[in-house]
Amino acid sequence: MPSYQFWKKKDTVFALYIDVNFTLCCQSFIPKTWIPLNESINESVWKEKVFDDENKWWIIDDKNMLLYLLVRCMFDKKTFSEAYISEIEKRKHHMDSIDEKLRSTFYKYSSRLSALVAAGEYGSIIQDYIVFDEY
Repeated sequence: MPSYQFWKKKDTVFALYIDVNFTLCCQSFIPKTWIPLNESINESVWKEKVFDDENKWWIIDDKNMLLYLLVRCMFDKKTFSEAYISEIEKRKHHMDSIDEKLRSTFYKYSSRLSALVAAGEYGSIIQDYIVFDEY
């Protein structure tokens, strides 16, 4: 995937930054480069989008958001912060319905990830993923 686009508006009294990615992705080891998630996931994001009546714009649906939150924690943040855990907890009842998407992202680790999320064992997920070798 090409480098993401990043803009900063300089003539404002506050810092305004716009970071644009064109697909759901996770960070690569190459600076300023992201790796897109499976194409079927990105297609699903557009197909399953929902309209946010309060803000008057389209947003990602809860199932795809759950997957994306897990991807961000595992690959980009490399931690499960309280803010991310709170958002995952709101959506974790969708874990079974995103099984195929989990498998296309986390492969054979998916079942284990689902079990750890269901148990609320967020503190052990990253280390468990790092040592997982049952591929």
